[in-house]
Amino acid sequence: MLSDLPEEWKILTLEEVAEIDWGDTKVTKKSYCHNGFTAFSAAGADGKLPYFDFERRGFVVSAIGANSGKVFWANGKWSAIKNTMVVFPLPKISCAKFLYYAAQKKGFWNISGGAQPFINLGNAKKQKLLCPPFNEQERIAEILNSVDESISATERVIAQAERVKRGLMEELLTGGLGSRAIERGEVPEGWEKKPIYQLVNVVTGKTPSTKKINYWDGDIPFFTPADLDTSYKVSQAARSVTNIALNEGAKLIPKNSILYTCIGSTLGKLSIVEVDCVTNQQINACITNVNTNTYFIYYSLLFNENKIKSKASCTAVPIINKTVFSSIELLIPNILTQKKSAEILTSIDETISANESVMAQLKRIKTGLMQDLLSGKVRVLQ
Repeated sequence: MLSDLPEEWKILTLEEVAEIDWGDTKVTKKSYCHNGFTAFSAAGADGKLPYFDFERRGFVVSAIGANSGKVFWANGKWSAIKNTMVVFPLPKISCAKFLYYAAQKKGFWNISGGAQPFINLGNAKKQKLLCPPFNEQERIAEILNSVDESISATERVIAQAERVKRGLMEELLTGGLGSRAIERGEVPEGWEKKPIYQLVNVVTGKTPSTKKINYWDGDIPFFTPADLDTSYKVSQAARSVTNIALNEGAKLIPKNSILYTCIGSTLGKLSIVEVDCVTNQQINACITNVNTNTYFIYYSLLFNENKIKSKASCTAVPIINKTVFSSIELLIPNILTQKKSAEILTSIDETISANESVMAQLKRIKTGLMQDLLSGKVRVLQ
């Protein structure tokens, strides 16, 4: 392995290039306050303390629990509490940001335990990593940091668009009255309050028999809640069915229908499907007509998420059956108002989707750069 090392690079242990120790094991989230200095737990920067332990650049490692091995950049005045480790570079030997990116590589940390994963401090100190000369570390960190800054800028654009969208929904989906007025029973002039079954045709999906091979791997997408991602429109599913499955009773859902998850932890998850499809029994498809705009109904369902969820049965697995779902009332204006409102909201969602695509591409670029730069496969000597 040593013969494969890039020129001037070394294999060193983390304790040879950095100080590493536990966060404050005596402090938990119970000590958090409303105002103060940033505090890191195993979940990241999620609270404030009235004091700070550090005023230097470094990073925090989640050392116990589901986030074990996840790292968080720390700068300014901050503290780290129980279930974390703190890492600081040794001056002129290692660059803080270089170590931070090296520690993000998949499989970097030696994680022990099963149901409760953890990182042992002794093992962490002996963790090996490839280290180039200090100046090259700085250049690598600068490149990766520039991508991270682009990702952060894109995230801010998305967050701002989401805030604008929420404000517009409050205005457009209540006829300008606002949610509180609607909760009091007020109805905008010219609008009506109608149950979902009077607005759309509700169709509950069904999974074709998995024992019949000729039902599967066809040309018709088969949607489950897992296929309804964060985008407001979907066109691809992990699995597909054949026309034979349709002939045997599977229900074909036309494109431009709304797929709404009505069971389990993902209850309320929804998307507009852009292709003809089949769904499983966890999804209610809402098929619109000439008097209802698909996008307006989509946004109305999204806007009324909490109201709909409140109708779920109080069981270990929450569920809204078709009858209960179909009886939930929504506010509906005339078709022209529906279309105008939907156009405004979809323009915001298109902006969000475009930026989400940019962010996904940036993350792919970062992953590729980390593989090349942190291994020495690509050198940055100048």
